[in-house]
Amino acid sequence: MLPTYHQTSLADPTDAVLTELLALIYAVFPDINQDDVRWRLLHMPRCQAFCARVDDQLVGFKIGYAIKSHHYYSWLGGVHPQWLRQGIAQQLMEQQHAWLASEGFTVVETGAQAKNEAMCELNLKSGFEVVGSREKRRGLQLTFEKQLP
Repeated sequence: MLPTYHQTSLADPTDAVLTELLALIYAVFPDINQDDVRWRLLHMPRCQAFCARVDDQLVGFKIGYAIKSHHYYSWLGGVHPQWLRQGIAQQLMEQQHAWLASEGFTVVETGAQAKNEAMCELNLKSGFEVVGSREKRRGLQLTFEKQLP
């Protein structure tokens, strides 16, 4: 079965949307700070979730928010382990970037752990450039940036 895709504004999410999204986030990132995740989802400006579903099951997400009037931070994305390596992450990224361009954003920024080779490769193949790095608790984090049309 092929995934279907949709976009959800997180400006005022329903409890059902928030519960489902948080469940997948915590499954993909079991060590993530749950209070921080919930706070960002509910308080960051122009927060959007791009979602992938198979049947009625949420299997992937790409979440971001505005950090300046024309600069967007693509913060968190993941795909359920059963659905990895099927192009879902790339499709979610493409949809996010198309929406950003249509909304007047000119720059998208993201980060990835250097050891996450799949995400680093996807970012580079999608037109991002490495613009910085910093040492974090879990290892070296690369900062990527892409100019949008």
